[in-house]
Amino acid sequence: FGTLCCFSYRPVAALTERDMDVLRAFAEFLGFYFDAAARREKERETVARSVRTAMQEGRLRIVFQPVYDIARRSLHGFECLSRFDMEPVRPPDQWFIAAHGVGLGMELELHAIRTALSSLHCFPAGLLFNVNCSPDFILSGRLQALLE
Repeated sequence: FGTLCCFSYRPVAALTERDMDVLRAFAEFLGFYFDAAARREKERETVARSVRTAMQEGRLRIVFQPVYDIARRSLHGFECLSRFDMEPVRPPDQWFIAAHGVGLGMELELHAIRTALSSLHCFPAGLLFNVNCSPDFILSGRLQALLE
């Protein structure tokens, strides 16, 4: 990564062990800092790889939860819910939170909604077909573009 040193325009012969201790303390601090940064980057890469795998290998599937109108005693529609068939096993909202944390959240939301919409033709006309998405996804214009 480089060299940790002290710089002066002229030689200083009076450096002591205490000066070396200060340099060692800085070196130890920088070592902890760079180790933590490397661990965070590795975790970020792992999450990004998992999210991409879920999208590319069809590991995200949609389940259709019926929405029942109790007053009318009839089926009102369906809510499209994402499920991930892969490790690490975690709730769907955690997958989306993780995806947003590595900059892939919008892409994952788009993929989930496209996957849900690809089954729309299987359902009777006139029923609600609900999808979940973040406010940022709506405001980005991607949902509107997808539905046009």
